[in-house]
Amino acid sequence: MDFDLDNDHGRDFDEIWFNHASQLMTIRNISPTRAAAASLALMRRVFGRDPAFMRWIAGLEA
Repeated sequence: MDFDLDNDHGRDFDEIWFNHASQLMTIRNISPTRAAAASLALMRRVFGRDPAFMRWIAGLEA
């Protein structure tokens, strides 16, 4: 995974979110809603200063 904050090409936050939430549901056996919320919280911590992530999250909140 590319963590170069100046290069937002090739980063698909939908896919990252879906895959991580799916892993939480499978491994931890938690509800889809809780898995999605936990995954999104982690993504906010990891990508919180990434301009591409901020644009993506703004689209979710709209």
